[in-house]
Amino acid sequence: MRYLMPKSEELMPVGRRFFQADIKGPGTLDAIIKANVSSSLQGVITALHVDRNDMLRTGEIIAEVNAGELKAQLNASLASQEAARKVVEAAHADGRRAEATLANARSTLARQ
Repeated sequence: MRYLMPKSEELMPVGRRFFQADIKGPGTLDAIIKANVSSSLQGVITALHVDRNDMLRTGEIIAEVNAGELKAQLNASLASQEAARKVVEAAHADGRRAEATLANARSTLARQ
């Protein structure tokens, strides 16, 4: 009768131990905090200063956009501003000439 024979067992004291399991397999990591980045400017990205999943600080430049059309509009606006400034200067000069002509006419009238 084989089943009636006592079987010896290893005894261990009860206590806490760390259990570490190594699990291997395919998987996908995902970011803890996600952010969508967009620009109000249209243009071509000329430089990208960060990579996917990089940690960023507030105010850090992440990309440079070549907004050639906006630069052209800015240059055209600056040229228009300069032209308007010259028109205003010419109008002031015309006003000063008119005042001088008026003063001259008054003095001529007073002499007669």
